[in-house]
Amino acid sequence: MKAIAEIWRILRPGGEIYVEVPFLQPYHSSPDDYYRTTQEGLKFWMKDFKEIKTGICVGPGSTVAWIIIEYVRLWFQNLPIFGVIIEVFVRIAVHPLKYLDQFIIKKRETHITASAVYFHGKK
Repeated sequence: MKAIAEIWRILRPGGEIYVEVPFLQPYHSSPDDYYRTTQEGLKFWMKDFKEIKTGICVGPGSTVAWIIIEYVRLWFQNLPIFGVIIEVFVRIAVHPLKYLDQFIIKKRETHITASAVYFHGKK
């Protein structure tokens, strides 16, 4: 990837890099949406850097909440006012899920359903 190669080129020896990337997230173009990567995939992309720490920065509760909201929006997309009202109620109902992530984010298998992962490394 060109961006990673450029970061490697301009980063001074001993300099550190921190990268967060989406994993399980609904499609969100701005203007386009091309990549999702696993924790292992991110490590592969950053293989020239010495890994300091890799992990989850947005947990599975956020993944579940986001997917539920998007699913409900699909059902009510042709009912603008009613759909917005329903979406607000669903958002309120699932909002606590993201706060539960702090209790499971360190568990061994959590990366399987993480919303986003990170890499912290050194040149």
